[in-house]
Amino acid sequence: MAPNSPILSQLIVPERILELKPSTKEDALRILSAACAATPQVADGEAFFKAILKREAQVSTGVGMGIAIPHVKIPEVSDYVAAVGRCREGLNFDSLDGAPVNLIFLIGASDRQTREFVKILAQVTHLLKSRATREALLAAPIPHSFIEIIKSAES
Repeated sequence: MAPNSPILSQLIVPERILELKPSTKEDALRILSAACAATPQVADGEAFFKAILKREAQVSTGVGMGIAIPHVKIPEVSDYVAAVGRCREGLNFDSLDGAPVNLIFLIGASDRQTREFVKILAQVTHLLKSRATREALLAAPIPHSFIEIIKSAES
């Protein structure tokens, strides 16, 4: 992936697309953080998880429409990393619209990747703005059909 042109579908790999049945937002964030921490990009999994929780305490990343996009830029991450959780029954995420969250796109980056990081967040937001895409992601078999939907939406 070229450093100046991150593509969401390249960050979302099959082993980090998870069907979640968590009881709390913190449980969901722990599971997704652990998936990211298992990659070489994350040098300190506990620091990563704590940074995600700290960011979430500032303001919920539950942006509405059943979507949450927890994200951090920290020195313990060397390059982009992402995990996706799907919670079909919905999860209380303290979302801005008060609705439960079904799709969680957790994204980490190095503290030196500001411009590209903003582009990735914009890609997620753009992708999930479409009700049809959200519904397709909720219904798709994971992981491969899920990734194909994201790739189609990018083109």
